[in-house]
Amino acid sequence: MSDLLSTFTALWTLMATGQEACADIRGAGRYVASLARAEGGFIACALDTEADVEYAYYGLASIALLKAYVLNRRDIE
Repeated sequence: MSDLLSTFTALWTLMATGQEACADIRGAGRYVASLARAEGGFIACALDTEADVEYAYYGLASIALLKAYVLNRRDIE
């Protein structure tokens, strides 16, 4: 099962190695957003029920990577 730590790690690795074109950026964005909680924070995976500080870090870091990707694409086009 996917989780937020694995998603962050995959995004970071692909972007750090210049292979971000291999990523499903929209899918990753939808997945990360689905793990955000209305009251704040992120859960680890769909089976989790409560947000915690560790996954808040990975959620915010994933959003930052995704945003950087989108902004970099705009600069290229």
